[in-house]
Amino acid sequence: MEAIKHAGTAPLLLALLCVCLLSCRAHAAVIYVSPDGSDAGAGTSSDPLASIEAAARRAERGDRVRLMRGDYDVTEECTFSGVELSGSGPDTVSIALRRPAGRLLFDQGGKLAYVSLSSENHGGLQFFGEGSVYSVNVTGAAGDCIYVALPPSGGGFNATVLNATNCYNGIFAEVVDDDQRWARGPALGATPSTLLLHNVQLSIMGKSAIEVHDIPRVRISDIESLYVQDFLVARISRTYSELPTGVLANASVNTTLGGIRLTGRAQKWTMSKVLLSTIEGWRDPGTTTPLLIAENAALQCTRVSIVRPISRGPCVALNSANFTAADSVIGGTKANHAISVSGLSVVVLSGCAIEHNEVEMGGCVVYCFDAAPSVYITDSLLAHNTAEYHTLFTCLKPQPAWQCTIDVWNTKLEDNTAEFGDPTDSMCDVTYH
Repeated sequence: MEAIKHAGTAPLLLALLCVCLLSCRAHAAVIYVSPDGSDAGAGTSSDPLASIEAAARRAERGDRVRLMRGDYDVTEECTFSGVELSGSGPDTVSIALRRPAGRLLFDQGGKLAYVSLSSENHGGLQFFGEGSVYSVNVTGAAGDCIYVALPPSGGGFNATVLNATNCYNGIFAEVVDDDQRWARGPALGATPSTLLLHNVQLSIMGKSAIEVHDIPRVRISDIESLYVQDFLVARISRTYSELPTGVLANASVNTTLGGIRLTGRAQKWTMSKVLLSTIEGWRDPGTTTPLLIAENAALQCTRVSIVRPISRGPCVALNSANFTAADSVIGGTKANHAISVSGLSVVVLSGCAIEHNEVEMGGCVVYCFDAAPSVYITDSLLAHNTAEYHTLFTCLKPQPAWQCTIDVWNTKLEDNTAEFGDPTDSMCDVTYH
């Protein structure tokens, strides 16, 4: 009977041993890397590895790769699945992704932190499904500073304290259908995938500072952008059960051409405390690209300044969009309109200043064409606008049935001039209340 009792404990002891071994590996390992180390080393602080490539081969999900002070060249493609790759700070640890194959790929929640990085390759720094960067400088990337691929739902990317400069695109993020890749990661939930950017500086981009395709949730805050062709391009081509949404807050943006482009299928954006302008004297005055384009979008702005001191394009161009602005400033155009409207759009301005616009013909404040929009202006200031005719509003109605209605309440008109006629005359159905 005693032998039977001891025999029964053997499977239990074996099971306990397996649990112990599993729990021991469950504790994340820290792998150290130093330029003075050896890839044959143990990867400890006293016997570090020498290369990021060797660390990538050893690291497992949940591990942390710690880069000690110094410079690192990466010549191979390295994948970190659920692994954190971090240094001691962007000023003390630098990574160079060398031609032809040096790349860093992160998935399953991988993280890059406290380093500076440069890339000679397109797609040098990529994130898939879920990932984050914190306190990272990226410069001189041959393509995108950061490329992000997310599933339609359940994924997310978070960049906090990021400084990216001298790239083609700053951050390029898109939703992609890659069931095989997503199956290798953690179970994806039903919540929409999200892109979060906070405390970010983006400058000197060949194209866009931020470009997002089909990302259902975008949150951007505390951002500064300078010398970029376009600041934000957000395009929706998919159909979601919930309306894709975006938030832009506390942003200072100076572009060399355009600004913000919201295109494709319906999406909703909220913007607050945003300065959007072109750099004076940067482009030929013949440029007519609008600063803000909204197509099939609902856009709500509070305390936003959209001004262009030199280019000829309108400040805002709407096509079948709803545009609401409160306590905002729109103007500074040369030979164009503050707001250009087409399609079935609705414009609501409250407590706004529409000023210092110059137009050869008319429509300094609102210019409507191929459209039957509704415009409501209340408690605002329309000032220092100049045109030959119809200074404030112009409506072109190719079809007699189309009606452009403009209602103006409690709004001050100041120093608006027309070379010919009354500056308050218009080709629209305008009612002053």
